[in-house]
Amino acid sequence: RRDVEGAQSSPKSPCQAELLGASYGENGKRLSPASPNFPLNPQPSNRSPRPDPQALAFSAKVRAYARYMALSQMSTSATTNRPKSMRAAIARATEVAHPVACTGARLRRLTRRVTAFYEHHMRESGLKLSQYSLLAQLSEVPQSLTALADRMEIDRTTLTRSLQPLLEQNLVGESSGTDARQRLFVLTADGLRQRTAARKQWRQAQVALEEQLGRDFVANLHTQLEQALSRLKPALPEDN
Repeated sequence: RRDVEGAQSSPKSPCQAELLGASYGENGKRLSPASPNFPLNPQPSNRSPRPDPQALAFSAKVRAYARYMALSQMSTSATTNRPKSMRAAIARATEVAHPVACTGARLRRLTRRVTAFYEHHMRESGLKLSQYSLLAQLSEVPQSLTALADRMEIDRTTLTRSLQPLLEQNLVGESSGTDARQRLFVLTADGLRQRTAARKQWRQAQVALEEQLGRDFVANLHTQLEQALSRLKPALPEDN
């Protein structure tokens, strides 16, 4: 009791008086409720405690997370409220197509293998398959380089390179047209005999290919190749 009374009667410092609700005067003495200076409504101290850096950082993180969640909900709501047709269109536009294996590479492999098959059966003629195909397109009627290239659907540079060995062997003849710059090509007598002999070997190669792959398979392959040629032509420049 003595300690309690001593604590109640002991003078307080102004700071302590302020913390206790201003119940003490400036001299540190406790004010009596009857004293005119006794505050009727003691106000808490205006001094704020020193902010905790960790508490401030945590509070900032909480506010940032709250903003993130609000934006995520807004984005999800906007996507969900879109019409189904719009969502389907966006999905189709953003989906990445997964192509099949390279068609060009497979066709080149097939071309090399088929060419080797034909030339194996036509080796006695001394002609390559490309040379025989060129002789099959020529006749005794002169043809221009451009017309021949268009019918065979190859470029003129490749055609000129293929014609050169046939010209050297006198299987194909060359002349000029009305315009000196125009080149005309014709099948010679030697070329006609060579083509006739090579045609028999070509027939044997064709029959052997059909027996190896199946006649129906070969006929279906021809149909699909012709359809591919027709569909691709409009997508290419005119000279292809």
